[in-house]
Amino acid sequence: MPKIRVKTAYLNRTKMNLDKIAEKAAYLHDVECNQKYDKYPYSYHLNEVVVEAKNYLHLLDPKHREIVIATAWLHDSIEDARQTYNNIKNIVLECGGSEAEAFEVAEAVRSVTSDIRGNLFGYYVKICDRFVNMKYSYRNNSSMFETYKKEIWPMANPKNVDKGLVISGHRHHNCIHFVNSVFEKTDSEAGERVEGFLTSQNRFVDRVEAAKLAFE
Repeated sequence: MPKIRVKTAYLNRTKMNLDKIAEKAAYLHDVECNQKYDKYPYSYHLNEVVVEAKNYLHLLDPKHREIVIATAWLHDSIEDARQTYNNIKNIVLECGGSEAEAFEVAEAVRSVTSDIRGNLFGYYVKICDRFVNMKYSYRNNSSMFETYKKEIWPMANPKNVDKGLVISGHRHHNCIHFVNSVFEKTDSEAGERVEGFLTSQNRFVDRVEAAKLAFE
């Protein structure tokens, strides 16, 4: 079984103890509900979602990063671990979070469960969750890979792209690294790709069209 990486370094901008939240989430799923992720304890999946979320924390305002990590640990607690909205708030408060942080985490976890529209933190975590599911199913030759890929599509793809999968990152090498890590292939083995940019209108443009927009 892969080692579960619970202890992690955080930014310490809050009194919220994220390691305690991780332990609580693991207990809820692994012990109270005896939930599995394939052949592993469910905390394996929670940890992978947290790792995925941490990969892109630099894109978020520093004051929101702990909210996102707490949400990642607790994102399935309502749906799978029989917790309520108020339970989530109480967990955050018991782990040193403020009333405001408890509210933000509970709102984000509820949005992951019911409707991610309008909640940035829930949306961010849900994308991480689906990427983790997609990667795991691909690596294990699961028939669920196509299902998870279709779930990612409406969340991640620009409106003018109707085939393939668009990966976005801070720089192109971030995107290339992500593709290689998901499909476990070298750059030359990863298949055909087109590099470009996303516009503010959620359109994909290749390098030529991007140059025209920038300089003409």
